[in-house]
Amino acid sequence: MNDTRNPQDILAESTEGIYIVDAGAGTGKTHTIIRRYEKLIKDGVLPRNILLITFTRNAANQMREDVISGVDGDIPVTDFLEAPILNFHALCTKILKKSGADSPKHLGIGEILAGNFSIIENRYYEDEFFGKFFTGFKKSTSKKYMYIYSALNEDPVKILRAIKKLCSSGIFPMKSGWFIDGEEALKGDYDLYSKKFDDMNEVIFHKRIENKRNQNKLYKILS
Repeated sequence: MNDTRNPQDILAESTEGIYIVDAGAGTGKTHTIIRRYEKLIKDGVLPRNILLITFTRNAANQMREDVISGVDGDIPVTDFLEAPILNFHALCTKILKKSGADSPKHLGIGEILAGNFSIIENRYYEDEFFGKFFTGFKKSTSKKYMYIYSALNEDPVKILRAIKKLCSSGIFPMKSGWFIDGEEALKGDYDLYSKKFDDMNEVIFHKRIENKRNQNKLYKILS
């Protein structure tokens, strides 16, 4: 028998299993998640055992306020102050501060991560900090990495963006070698790339618009 209930009601009331919600802006995704959270509370789950995670700090604060205002008064508000309702950066920071003292060792860094560290979330300060670091690092290693520096654009901000993009794909060096298969990912598959390039670059007669789209896409990839 098909379930004729509203999909939002089904999601809010079904607390077992994994659900993927694909819906546009303003369709009530956050509201439905809050309702599901409230259902878990009514079922006896403690706030500290429910992870509610989102992308931005403002969104996390708003969800916390919505949860506190929406849940019945059976549970003290103080229980929600320590509940894990946060964004991804805050969650990772919390994990590192709780049990990540030796995490630098996994990257080949022989130092302990102090518990009072802070995360730079402002792009301007991040760029400034990295720029100063890069200048000092280059000065002390100019002879060792002469050919690498000569090939770089010399723009610290662009270098930082490239490093962050590589790290987000799991490509970064460790003392024991590259993380997972990072070195292979850096090398890439030239034959496969060459074939795809040729396929995209093939002129399709009577389809000038499609040709232009492919050319624009190729230009962005090469850039």
